Amino acid sequence: MKTWLRTCVTTHRTCGNVPSSPWLPTRLVDVSDLSKPRLVLSKDIPMEGQAPSYMTLSHRWTDDIVRLTTDNIFEFQNRIPAETLCQTFLDAFTVARQLGVGYIWIDSLCILQDSDHDWKYESTEMGRIYQNGLCNIAATAASFGKEFSGLLLKDRKPTRRLSAAFGIPIQGSHEQLMKSALFTASCDSDFGDLWRSAVEQSPLRSRGWVFQERYLSPRTIHFASSEVFWECITTITSESANSLPISLYDKYTRSVKRWGIASDHNSHLEPWYGIVFQYSQCSLTRESDRLMALAGVAKSVASYRDSIPHSAPAKYLAGLWESDLPESLVWIVDLAFATGPCSRSDKYRAPTWSWTSLDFESAEVSSGGYLGTGRRVPVVQVLDTQVIPQDGFNEFGPLVGGRILISGRTYPLNLAELPSPESATPGTDTFL
Repeated sequence: MKTWLRTCVTTHRTCGNVPSSPWLPTRLVDVSDLSKPRLVLSKDIPMEGQAPSYMTLSHRWTDDIVRLTTDNIFEFQNRIPAETLCQTFLDAFTVARQLGVGYIWIDSLCILQDSDHDWKYESTEMGRIYQNGLCNIAATAASFGKEFSGLLLKDRKPTRRLSAAFGIPIQGSHEQLMKSALFTASCDSDFGDLWRSAVEQSPLRSRGWVFQERYLSPRTIHFASSEVFWECITTITSESANSLPISLYDKYTRSVKRWGIASDHNSHLEPWYGIVFQYSQCSLTRESDRLMALAGVAKSVASYRDSIPHSAPAKYLAGLWESDLPESLVWIVDLAFATGPCSRSDKYRAPTWSWTSLDFESAEVSSGGYLGTGRRVPVVQVLDTQVIPQDGFNEFGPLVGGRILISGRTYPLNLAELPSPESATPGTDTFL
């Protein structure tokens, strides 16, 4: 892990270096003394031009997990009782120290869980917290119902990948040259399958908040059930594999810094369709978090799009973008892949023209390029848009109102009774 981190920080230009701006989250856990972890306020941490590095943790919550509250905050500032913490947290402390980092941010220990005001403020900073962290620790194996088993599992059995060098005779004008070439071949199971089963298909990966944490973190160490995996913007690898280009695997779940490299300015919204498609497959404990759990990603996308020369300001509209209207109004929730019912939220959080206004455990929301590649001709003109944030200033969070004013021709429609869901063809959707 030390080698992976050092190599990434010192040689991966795409991943970026350690953040140098003097910014830290409101609170951190000081793990410089593993026998006495304690909560510290960032304003009390001495900074001489550059903030100290900190790690972050992605994990699944359990009912009896230790939480920071207004009752124990002063106790935690003196010492967080290690005997009350789950093994995952203790192991995360150890990993941070072994990597030479003295601080770590964990949501349940750094956000006041009994204060709506603190949660609302810290949740708006979530994207910034993970983007500025040195490296994210993902408790991937602990998400398999083993929250208290920790990160460092005893039954780890990495699949060894052996490489063999051999010559391959090739006919043609360069025959003699090519005969002497050495080719490396993998002699075991496909690494892509191993990566998908251990990381992509893990229950941790299906959590809505974790999607944002992984997407925004510049680097992630995945503690999977069989071995440890490394993921950064440049590469993915594991204990038993050579480094492989990340482009071979997950195309969209990467830091937004990758956006500017993979996208041209004429199709800069296509990756957003992929983000929506993947995020909609994740589940949330509270449906009211649907916008907030994606807010950090949306902020990063807006920041990148605003940096494009001669581009209009990026205006976010509850999961859609003004510059992509009216096309982005055409979206589909594929009920064939939905887990549980899909319905309009009883409590308002977004306009009905946005997919974020719906309640569903897990589904596939397709829009834009995910609806096909045919030529599209707008039949309406967008005149004005407006969203009204719930808190008065955060347009990326829950809303109390919103509107889109469009101009176009109207046509008469004949309403027909929809067939019952039982009579619908499997794998298809019914539209009115």
